[in-house]
Amino acid sequence: MYTKKEIESQIIELISDISEQDISYADIDTPFTDLGVDSLMALELSVHIEREYDIYLDEDDLMKLTCINDVFSIIDDRL
Repeated sequence: MYTKKEIESQIIELISDISEQDISYADIDTPFTDLGVDSLMALELSVHIEREYDIYLDEDDLMKLTCINDVFSIIDDRL
């Protein structure tokens, strides 16, 4: 089982890789749009979540992912 801190680190690292920028400075409530994450990048993030945590995200779930904290919440709710 993952700790919240492990999930946080993994998600921040993944978003940094996807957006090709360092977002470690960002507040977890900073909107993805402010971090340069677009809908295609969010889809890539969802694929990672499905693989890493065995959590399927449908279109409604993707629409709810607007910031890092949303990602933590959905993973935490389903694990």
